[in-house]
Amino acid sequence: MGSQKLTLEERLQVLEILMEESIWGPYLDQPEQRKAIASALYTRLEVVKRHQVYPPGVVSALYAHADALSELDNTPDALKPMLRPLARPSERSN
Repeated sequence: MGSQKLTLEERLQVLEILMEESIWGPYLDQPEQRKAIASALYTRLEVVKRHQVYPPGVVSALYAHADALSELDNTPDALKPMLRPLARPSERSN
């Protein structure tokens, strides 16, 4: 994912984070659930960027996964930051 090569440690970080989100696995065929997973990743990435917790390669790889889940992966890179907030699941009233 992405043009950047990740070190082994960076790959492990990406996989660890994706494993934490894997609890959603059974719901990947449902568009709203895919958006929920992407939203969780985007939220994590917002915090990570503020505190610079992960290396840039890890952040880039996680954005690529979140963008794929929210179907933004084919969107031009310049538009992705503006469209990511719109990739949140819709609220359902009870």
